[in-house]
This record gives sequence, C-alpha cells and structure tokens, in this order.
Amino acid sequence: MIKLMNLITEIYQEQQIDEGWKENVVALATAAASLVGGSQAKGQNMLQKQPTATSQQQVKKNTLDINFGTNFKSGRYSFNQQGVGDLTSKLTAIGDFIKDHPNSDFTVSIISSESKVPNYDLEPGSPNFKAKLDTGELAQKRALSMELAIQTLVSNLKQDGIKVGQVNIQSPQTLVGGPKWEPGMKTNDSIFIKHQYVTFKITASSDKKTDYSAFAKKGERMFDTNKHAVADIYYRARETSDITKSGNVDTGNEDILVRFMDGNTGKYIGEDYTIDSNWWNKNVGPGTTLTSKVKDGIKSVGKKV
Repeated sequence: MIKLMNLITEIYQEQQIDEGWKENVVALATAAASLVGGSQAKGQNMLQKQPTATSQQQVKKNTLDINFGTNFKSGRYSFNQQGVGDLTSKLTAIGDFIKDHPNSDFTVSIISSESKVPNYDLEPGSPNFKAKLDTGELAQKRALSMELAIQTLVSNLKQDGIKVGQVNIQSPQTLVGGPKWEPGMKTNDSIFIKHQYVTFKITASSDKKTDYSAFAKKGERMFDTNKHAVADIYYRARETSDITKSGNVDTGNEDILVRFMDGNTGKYIGEDYTIDSNWWNKNVGPGTTLTSKVKDGIKSVGKKV
C-alpha cells in the first residue's frame, strides 16, 4: 500500500495545476485514470479489494457505492490534498468498475448534503474567500466537483483505449438536513456531522447481448486530410447471433465497423460505430481518407457499439 500511496502522490503532484478547485479535481481524476487496470492499482489498492470503514465503499455485481464526504475539508469544494491516497483509490475503483463492465451503459447518481451549520467559502483563490455561503451552496459546489471528476475520469479512460459505454450522470441531489443551528452550538457535534456527506453511486446496466457477428480480424487504416491515422475499419465476415453457426455473408453489402483512434498514440478511444455499407460506399468509397464531415456523419448516422 505504501508503494501505491507514493505513486499516486507523485502522479498527482506532477499533474496538478495549483490555480483553482477545477484544476485540483481534474488533476486527481487524471491521476486515477492512469492507474486503472494497472498492477499497482489492482494488486495493492486495499480500498478496492477489501472495503473498509475508511473507504465507506460497497461493491455489488452491477453497483458501486462510495461515500466521498471525508474527502472535502470544511468550507472547501476542491478535494482534500491531505487525503490523496484515499481519494485516488476511490476514483480508481470507479475506473476499474467501468472497465470491468465493457458491454454496459452506466447511470451515476450523486447526493451532496450539508447541515444547517453556517458555512463560509474557504476555497483558496475563490473571489468570495471567507464570505458566507447561502444555505445549500456548499453542497451544490461539492456535487459539481464530483460531476467534473467523473467526466474527467471517463474522458481519460476513453483516451487510454478503454471501452466505455454511455455514462449518464443524473442531476445531483443536494440536501440541507438536521436541526437548526443556534449560536453556542458546536459545529462538530454528531447531530450536524451525520448530515454532512457526499455519496456517489454508479450502476451498470445488464451486459448487452454478446454479438457473435464476426468482423474480419485485420482492419484497414483510415487517415484524415493531414495524413494522420484516425480509425480502423473492419468488414463483416459472418452474420449470426449463434456462435455455433458460421453465418457467412456478402461482405460488400453488410455493415462496416469503424473504430476511431488517437492518431498520436494509436490507441482506440472507445468510439466504435457500425455504419451501413451503402452509406459508406456513397460517402467514402474505396479511398482511405476520412474528412471531418464524414467522421461527423459516421457518429450521427452510425450505431455506437
């Protein structure tokens, strides 16, 4: 675990841009994405392998629940830098959960709650630093941080070539609960603390039916107008939903699989589409160039897989 802590702290420090809360959130999510599926995260991430009271994490087959309440300091809505290891482990667990469900779409729900204790903006660099926050405002800001973290995490997973289904982030629910605050009361009283939390839940849809319709093993490389590799295409070799049947087809009249890639790294970005061959023949033909218009057309007309 010590090696993991050193690694994620180093990655975080290298990527952090100390200019504001958004940069803080993006840096942590980016660091976590770089650990998804790696031996360090898989082998030593104790929070993922055996959830503890510290992680407050519950994993079921198609659901992951995590409490992020301890990852925000009082009056702050950027992530607590003193808890980089714990936080990055939680974000990495989310990334691993997504990676472990490659044929699923996802629904994300976030609940951010605050008590009725008066809150002040203690976020360094905020134009309203030390100003009193409106009721519910701190909860809203923390929910926004969580949204940004998940969006960044998902984006980085795709850039790393990990297949990611549709991720639907529902509108966060913000709450203000507990007894009324009265002067002289202690802000750290349990009657207030229990209403201060940020919970995250991601649910994977039931895995989509496996499509045994086979495409050719070898793809044909496609390039943009600047000669940068942007996609591989695969022609269908057989058509069947029954693995015991060969289902040979006329490849000239069947869907084509298009897998978009990062031209710099050569990795697929998780943007895979099937497109009708008639549309392809009309708009692309036998060439190997994909214009911006054609790429937009594939994403608009094609079926994402």
